Amino acid sequence: MAIARRPPRRFRAVIVDLDEVLLLRERAWRYALEEAVAATTGDRIDASKISSEYRLRPWRHALSIVLRDESGTGSIASLCQDIYERSAMKRLLVHDGIGMVLDRFRGEGVEVAAVSREAHQTARKQAESTGIDRFLTALSARGDKAEDILLAVRDCLSFMEHDVRRCAVVSPDVGVLRLAAGIGLACYESAWDGTASGEFPALAAPRGLLSLLDPVPPATD
Repeated sequence: MAIARRPPRRFRAVIVDLDEVLLLRERAWRYALEEAVAATTGDRIDASKISSEYRLRPWRHALSIVLRDESGTGSIASLCQDIYERSAMKRLLVHDGIGMVLDRFRGEGVEVAAVSREAHQTARKQAESTGIDRFLTALSARGDKAEDILLAVRDCLSFMEHDVRRCAVVSPDVGVLRLAAGIGLACYESAWDGTASGEFPALAAPRGLLSLLDPVPPATD
């Protein structure tokens, strides 16, 4: 009797953007920005209106929009980061469905690694505080530029030792995806906020990550 074999997975590993694909950072980001501005200027601001555009940028970019006087931008930016790493940590969430997705990946033997724009210690604490660290094979944090994220992706590839053709990258940052595609990685754009560039295949919700578990398509003549 022939034994049915499960078709091989297309991907053996998936590298994701910790900051946006896994974590729901908006509440923490807004809290840090609003509290830093209030503590230094006395102004109460609503950061929700600029969150989607500035959440992936350095603090000073957002501060240039909300401050009436930009002379103290540097020190306020430092305070934003300090609040974000401390009291705002408890406001971090994970996107709905991420826990189930990560559990499926682990059950299917597909490794998951994460990259972050934060300092490594901060990224590690965020993963631990939300409980997703137990699903991650590797975590690399290099900086907030696209080139830094690509270096972090390379770190994860080196650690996991998979063929680059069997690894995928998921990020909302098109700049990162372009660089990752340039070294042979399959790239997918996370569009949890409802927007996508159309340049890469888009995943509309966290459950869309499960499509990366699909087997290798059969060869055609």
